Amino acid sequence: MHVDGYVSSGGLGGPAILPQSMAKMAQLTQAFPDKAFSGIGGIAEFAHALNYFLLGCGTVQVCTAAMLDHAIGPNIIAGLNRGLTEFLERHADRGWSSVEDIRGLRRDRVVTHSRIGRPDSKEYFGGHDEGYAEHASATHD
Repeated sequence: MHVDGYVSSGGLGGPAILPQSMAKMAQLTQAFPDKAFSGIGGIAEFAHALNYFLLGCGTVQVCTAAMLDHAIGPNIIAGLNRGLTEFLERHADRGWSSVEDIRGLRRDRVVTHSRIGRPDSKEYFGGHDEGYAEHASATHD
């Protein structure tokens, strides 16, 4: 990037880093549940921001999506605010009226792969039996 005669390498941002950023934020909010965090990385719509809130972030930051918005950000911010308002209205019966009411609700649901239960059956084919791919035996008959 070249600005005012200076050159700087840019960082990786936008949708490409959302999964990595969410994973790192899950680790951080689990390790330090009483600390304040701001979610950043790949946020382009309210569903992305909601995931950060549920992990324990109190705020979110948007950069790439705002830069890609032809109005230079206001549309993204308006969409995030609208999404939050609609979400809170939809779940008002649970007593949720602010981000603070949902912050960290799903922090404990993010676990390492080793903690995910796997069927002990010899007939388990890693999801193949759910239609994701043909069974190995079906392709080698």
